[in-house]
Amino acid sequence: MGAAIIDHRCVKTEDQAVAAGHSVEPARWQEAFEFLMGRMAARFTRVEPGRRVRDLVLGLLSDLPPKNCWSIAEWAGEASPDGMQHLLGRARVGCRPGA
Repeated sequence: MGAAIIDHRCVKTEDQAVAAGHSVEPARWQEAFEFLMGRMAARFTRVEPGRRVRDLVLGLLSDLPPKNCWSIAEWAGEASPDGMQHLLGRARVGCRPGA
């Protein structure tokens, strides 16, 4: 086994036992994910893009073979990729009043 390489607080190693030791249990991962998605959703002036960004990230993390707006939109239950394309190309991000 080679020595671990430390790169910006990320440990890279070929040792799978070490990699598994750094994994997060599913319940904690889900909690952290929902917290992060809530913070991101607060940056949009409408609720739809906030929901869509969650679907987009989950789609990117999924096992979809082609990862594009169309496949992720279908996976998320949307009729077309228009919303995902809008999110990536034209949605405005800022601070909602009170957020």
